[in-house]
Amino acid sequence: MKRHFAPETVSVVKNGTGSTRREFLLATLGLTVTGAVAALPGRAFAASVIHASDAVKQFVRISQAITEHKHLDVALAARFYEVLAQRDTQFVPRVAQLDALITSEITAQDFLAKASSAGLHDFLYQIVTAWYTGTVGMTITARWWLTNRR
Repeated sequence: MKRHFAPETVSVVKNGTGSTRREFLLATLGLTVTGAVAALPGRAFAASVIHASDAVKQFVRISQAITEHKHLDVALAARFYEVLAQRDTQFVPRVAQLDALITSEITAQDFLAKASSAGLHDFLYQIVTAWYTGTVGMTITARWWLTNRR
């Protein structure tokens, strides 16, 4: 037999924060679902980077050789590659030229020397600059300085 209580006799116990356990669990579930949905585009981009084109893989090999860091962020490398390729029509063939210069145990100094002799010194420096400064091309300050110096 069910007992029926009048609404004024049932007390909802609060946990000191002004919410019940059920409200807390629902809010936690909502945040979890929101976080999972927000992470989906990032996972799709990461998956596309893992299956990157051969040219991006060449760019990563070049970057590893010149910086002597074997664990570079592949997603960042793909972004650098994309921006540099948009800015320079000769970027893709130059990347292939640089990649052909890499041997299994090449040092950054030797790689720079080989790139210089192949006429790719400045091009290689663009890649190094991207990795160490996080910028591609001239900054606004550098552009102003070059145009306004006397």
